[in-house]
Amino acid sequence: MRLRPIVRAVEPSFDPAIAASADVAPFGDVPPALWVPALEEPARRDLGTRLRAELRARPTPIRPEGPAHAAREALEEILGWVEVIEDGDANRLLRVERRRWLEGGDPLRYCEQLRRFGESELAVALARTTLGRVPAVEAALQLRLEAFVRSAEPLPGSWRRAIDALRSEPAREAMEALLRFTPRERRATQLRAVLDALEDAGVSAAERLTLASVAGPGPEAARLAESGAVPPSAIEAVARGEGARWLGLAAR
Repeated sequence: MRLRPIVRAVEPSFDPAIAASADVAPFGDVPPALWVPALEEPARRDLGTRLRAELRARPTPIRPEGPAHAAREALEEILGWVEVIEDGDANRLLRVERRRWLEGGDPLRYCEQLRRFGESELAVALARTTLGRVPAVEAALQLRLEAFVRSAEPLPGSWRRAIDALRSEPAREAMEALLRFTPRERRATQLRAVLDALEDAGVSAAERLTLASVAGPGPEAARLAESGAVPPSAIEAVARGEGARWLGLAAR
């Protein structure tokens, strides 16, 4: 029996668990995130029971490819949304999105789901890591990832004037003053956000490296040093007088 079109999911007669035909996936254009919450609680609970039974009955494809794999993954996604709404448990849904990403899917989709379910720091870290590996030809994906990182790391409104001053005069002392009262657990995040804002404003990579040095030879300083946009002389100037821990960064 073939699965009915997903646009009829909210109808009482809809039976999404009867999906024995592997060629029915994907299940239409309406994502489960939109129609699963529209189901009445008894129908949603029954849907979860039917989906679990259907998944137990289906063989797990050996390879992550083909219609059987796509059909199973789509059922897992629907059940994932049922569990999110019924139990507040996003683990199944996140596993689905992670598998899709590892299989070559859109990395931003996984990042967005991580953020939606409270894993903002992991989402931003993954987006930044992916951004550093995206080929230059995929400019559209780069822009989307950059926008995601910026939206996930908003700066306090009170910092705007200080950042405007840094744009005019990127002084290390001013950056130190800006971060002085930032909680330790937020320091790295806010430093990245400030550096991103300064990059958007056209502040040079060499000047941003000087500002990043307030946090020592950490990820931001390393990222700038490895970008190829900072002259070696500028890296040496920042490293000079900072001690042995900067030697590795200067050598890059």
